[in-house]
Amino acid sequence: MKTSDYYRVNQPSVISDMIDGEVIIINMDSGTYFSLLSTGVEIWQLIQVGAAVDQIHTILASRYSAGPDEISSALADLLNKLESEHLIAPLEEKKGDADIQAVLNFPTTSEKQPFAQPVLEKYTDMAELLLLDPIHDVNETGWPKTKPIN
Repeated sequence: MKTSDYYRVNQPSVISDMIDGEVIIINMDSGTYFSLLSTGVEIWQLIQVGAAVDQIHTILASRYSAGPDEISSALADLLNKLESEHLIAPLEEKKGDADIQAVLNFPTTSEKQPFAQPVLEKYTDMAELLLLDPIHDVNETGWPKTKPIN
């Protein structure tokens, strides 16, 4: 794992929302949707606010009772999966500088929590329906102005 990499959510193709502690991510280009729970939620939120991979690792290590190698492996695995599904894209460098902990307002506790391997669940059952959505046929000006056919 490279510890100086930055990632960004692959917008506008990817949208996400948190519902009851679960992050739902939709790749509008493929119609596939994904789910992240527990540590995966925190990693996704950290990517959204521009945290570097080493910052994400440090935050996870401060919150969970797992060794650095276990966290590194789990983080690298999730980042590889997110990138291979075109949900995130690498950045050369971070834009801006924010206190990541303050931005996310993670609860602080003196006792470390058990570490759960982040799992990216993939669902393709609604891909055809999502791809039929007329939003794919418009440009940034919106409906009903359609894209020109090339």
